[in-house]
Amino acid sequence: MAYIAGLFISLMSYAAEDIVFLAPDKPPLFPGGNNSMMEYLGRNIFIPLEADTVNGKSVVRFVVNTDGSVGDVEILRGLTPVHDNEVIRAVRSMTGFAPGEKDGKVVAAYVTLPVWFKAVPSAGCGTIADGGDRRPPRFPGGRIALSEYLTEHLEWIEDGEEGRVVARFIVAETGIIDSIWIERHLTPMQDAEVIRLISGMPRWEPAVADGAPVRSTFILPVMFSNPEKLQGGDGNTPARFPGGQNKMDEYLAYRLKWRDAPNVRAGNVVVEFFVEVNGSITGARVLKGLSASQDRQVLSAIEKMPPWIPAKKNGKIIKSHETLVVRLAP
Repeated sequence: MAYIAGLFISLMSYAAEDIVFLAPDKPPLFPGGNNSMMEYLGRNIFIPLEADTVNGKSVVRFVVNTDGSVGDVEILRGLTPVHDNEVIRAVRSMTGFAPGEKDGKVVAAYVTLPVWFKAVPSAGCGTIADGGDRRPPRFPGGRIALSEYLTEHLEWIEDGEEGRVVARFIVAETGIIDSIWIERHLTPMQDAEVIRLISGMPRWEPAVADGAPVRSTFILPVMFSNPEKLQGGDGNTPARFPGGQNKMDEYLAYRLKWRDAPNVRAGNVVVEFFVEVNGSITGARVLKGLSASQDRQVLSAIEKMPPWIPAKKNGKIIKSHETLVVRLAP
């Protein structure tokens, strides 16, 4: 085994007729060399601010095929699922390698690469409080303004499905959105509508780490509801908070205050509950939480909500099951 410019080189065989080298005479080379490869990974690996609390490394191994493409990406030594998945995604996106050579012939070759992570410094409650050392990215005007933007600009797609598209995007240091991925799909046209919606957003307030703006990721669920059903044209209407989504956002913003709370974290709390035929909330429980204290406060806020307008099916009021994603951020 040899060590070349930060890459571990070895030899492995899948089958007698299909040998994959990692100690060839000439190792695979990323366009521009190893420094360019590390710069590429640095630009293309994005860890959400709330997960950027771990120091260490993910060790990834992959094959550079004879055509210069990347395949068989796997983690040999993991750090966290978030970090490992980002490394795999970024490595799979690499293209244009000069393949390895053995005895003057082009060969497939293994590359084993350590990718180091250094957590962003933080200080106590400053992780999400205004003026703290770390702050997630923010739509101009906050989450209520974001909800209003989505309501105003999202268009229903004919023959689309009701449900949620979940998008992930990068907010650059300048506040510009420069990359968008769809994490949860509906139909191709609805996925494209979410990408259009996000692409047209105004400049965000970038995330802040240690007093300086930084690149960061943001995960946004976008709900599609058939407007004909919302208008009750077929006698079916979903349960809704009195006054609609904007009023619910205002209610949660008022109820959920974290500035003086210990061990606060930014992120999403996912809660499910039932809306009874009289509009009352029952059976609330956390499906995905952040911390015990934050989960309790979210549950308390939901349980104390004013009566909802209950759902209807075929014109008849019914009990409904609801799922709510509560984003905890300044």
